[in-house]
Amino acid sequence: MLLALPAALALVVPLTANRVHAAEHHRSDGSGRAVERSTTVSRYLFTAFTNSGESNMYVYGSDDAQNFWSIQDKAYTPPSGLVRDPSVIHRGGRYYVAYTTGWTGTTFGLVVSDDRRTWTHLADIDHGVAANNTWAPEFFTDAPDGKVRIVVSLSTGPTAYRHFQPYVLTALDDTLTKWSEPQPLEGISPSESDYNGYIDTFVVRKGATYHAFTKNATGELIEHAVADRATGPYRFTGEGDWAGWGGLLEGQTVVALPDGGYRMFMDGYTVKKYYYSDSPDLEHWTPKRELPGLSGVVRHGTVIRETATVRPGDANPALPGYHADPDVMYAEGRYWIYPTEDGHPGWSGTRFNGFSSPDLVP
Repeated sequence: MLLALPAALALVVPLTANRVHAAEHHRSDGSGRAVERSTTVSRYLFTAFTNSGESNMYVYGSDDAQNFWSIQDKAYTPPSGLVRDPSVIHRGGRYYVAYTTGWTGTTFGLVVSDDRRTWTHLADIDHGVAANNTWAPEFFTDAPDGKVRIVVSLSTGPTAYRHFQPYVLTALDDTLTKWSEPQPLEGISPSESDYNGYIDTFVVRKGATYHAFTKNATGELIEHAVADRATGPYRFTGEGDWAGWGGLLEGQTVVALPDGGYRMFMDGYTVKKYYYSDSPDLEHWTPKRELPGLSGVVRHGTVIRETATVRPGDANPALPGYHADPDVMYAEGRYWIYPTEDGHPGWSGTRFNGFSSPDLVP
């Protein structure tokens, strides 16, 4: 097995052919010879803060939405305040993250990156609502009009840390620095019995239906509501412990998988564990399982899936990530490879990695 040297630096998100979700297809070119077609591969990007602190964002990559490795530790530290609950999208060739800037206040932050490693502060957005708390901004880009939206949890009642309701804002231009007035998600609001309201609302569109997964902050349970429009009115179809995950979970995020199913990630914040659960239809879910490698490390973040086309011969099945110009040597009973790191705009990589293996088998 090829192993990264302990001193090797973080790898970029891989697009390796040995883990593609669609198998290579073959066709004839008319001469009877089989010709390999290009295939589509998936990669996943995970932005989170960690149990070690609330003022640094970490970035992870995966090719199966289960086994993640570091792309960049401490990828972003805000000029002031916190960087909790970072939600990521890929838009117009750039990556954007929205995040919670503080426990109280009326702003959320935005940062931008071209390479997933180096992040620049873009703006702090004041949403204009008289709120005590502004938590967990979550990007939503699945509406038919293609516009970028953010769903954010606002406490607008008489008491801070109470009476939360999700609101949605729509970007007014491609800079993502100008936003519409927030609109409440009708039907997901505090009541006399659930006076704490709802936080960490994540919206997914499937067909003509909008699915909102939201934390009931009174019962400490993730609940499920559906609507015909992004703003509602929503009706709850899953209340209490409807999915069997138990309580004291938050920061839920959902990613669509290549097989048509979905995976939800959840923060078990009181026990410092991170979980995931799978569903074929957003209605029925498997029991929660710990996320290997990152459970106990990461806190509330967002996972997105990207796809890319790989042509025959493009990918290297032996090494994760982008690599070029490999040089190999044999010493002390092992093979050692020192390739150039590739995959950066303009071939601008400034580091290289080392790998070793006893048998050259990936």
